[in-house]
Amino acid sequence: MSNRPVKTGQDEFATARLPPGDDEEAIVATGETAQEPHEVLGGTPDAPEATVKGAFREHVKDAHADHGGNGEHSVAEVKNARDALLEGSR
Repeated sequence: MSNRPVKTGQDEFATARLPPGDDEEAIVATGETAQEPHEVLGGTPDAPEATVKGAFREHVKDAHADHGGNGEHSVAEVKNARDALLEGSR
C-alpha cells in the first residue's frame, strides 16, 4: 500500500491551479436581459396569458440545448421574459 498512494478528487482539487483573474475583466451576471421581456418573446407588453405561454414554448424550443441551442436567447432569458410578462398581466 505504501508504494501506491491513494488519490482522491479532493487531493486533485487542492493542487489545481486556477488562472489569475487580474489579466481580464470579470464577467458579472446581472440576471437581466438587454431587451424588454415582450421583445424577447416577440409579442406586445399587454399580450394575454395564453399568447405569452405559447410564445414561450416556441422560443424555448429554439434555445434549448436538446434541440440544438441555436436560438437568439438562452433558456434562462426566455424564462425570465415569460415570468416578467405573466407577473405584469396579474
